[in-house]
Amino acid sequence: MRVGDERILGDSDFVEQVLQDDILQLDEQARMESLGWDLDGLIARVCTYCDIEPGRLQEKGRENSLSLAKSLICFWGRDKLGIGTSELMAALNISQPAVSKSAKRGANYCRDEVLNMADILE
Repeated sequence: MRVGDERILGDSDFVEQVLQDDILQLDEQARMESLGWDLDGLIARVCTYCDIEPGRLQEKGRENSLSLAKSLICFWGRDKLGIGTSELMAALNISQPAVSKSAKRGANYCRDEVLNMADILE
């Protein structure tokens, strides 16, 4: 069987893998939503983990705990909850490029520290 999707360039095995990954991502988002997780819940838990007040997320600055909190919220917000960049920009008072950079930093932190979203959400 040949799998195809005009939005994805590559051989059929690659396209099939990309589509499967997309389905798994949607399943994870639906599972998190069914557990009641949204941006506000994520912010509350990440702020507790980072030991900062949620109101501080609107502040500019590079303090380690504030930067880490924004990075984790961007990474998990986009990847696990499917939250849009615009919503993250507004919640964190940062630009679109900053959301992307923060999400990458959050991913790297989670990889290096072997931290999963479930570790702080449950």
